[in-house]
Amino acid sequence: GDPQADVWILDLVRGTKNRLTFGGATHLMPSWSADGQRVAYVKQVGATVVNGTSLCSRLANGGGQEEVLLSSQPTGLARTLLLPQWSNDGRYLVHLEQSGPSGAAIWAVDNNNDKKLIPIVQPPSQQARILQFRLSPDNRWVAYSSTESGREEIYVTRFPSGEGKWQVSQVGGAFPDWRADGKEIFFMGLDGNVSAADVHSIGDGLELGPARHLFQNNYTAPI
Repeated sequence: GDPQADVWILDLVRGTKNRLTFGGATHLMPSWSADGQRVAYVKQVGATVVNGTSLCSRLANGGGQEEVLLSSQPTGLARTLLLPQWSNDGRYLVHLEQSGPSGAAIWAVDNNNDKKLIPIVQPPSQQARILQFRLSPDNRWVAYSSTESGREEIYVTRFPSGEGKWQVSQVGGAFPDWRADGKEIFFMGLDGNVSAADVHSIGDGLELGPARHLFQNNYTAPI
């Protein structure tokens, strides 16, 4: 009944759930730390994400206080912060930054270097939009979806340099994710099919297998 969303922790073994966030804001897009001890999320302070956001975290057991990882102080159009994801070694907080309705780019906060902001992937044109991303389990690559070709497709680039680009999907793709060993990328085709492509690291480059359909899905939400 609360119009503002909150983050909850569901214990799959016990079947219990505990509320993690409280009070005066909308909390979105939760993401686990690699050790499972903390949850990062977007804190939205206005009616929409363009009214002001910050990236925060809390201990998954509900203890301690909320920690602000990165904040945006809007002046005119707000800098919108979205989709926080920690690298598996905890060094980087990867996220999307967007100004206004378009122009989203992938950035990382380097926690080992005075929280320096590093640009990872910038849209190649004003018309292009970067919509989703997932960091690989070994922290060497980032898979992302971009509309730079005129439709949303899946690409991979090196992390954190952002050098090189390999296209995974050929007829449209969204919501990329990695297999736990980093040897396969899953994504949602624009036709509703869940597809996958094999991934092999060769030196500083990648070898990608052809995308193959796995199964049909009737509903898609960003996760």
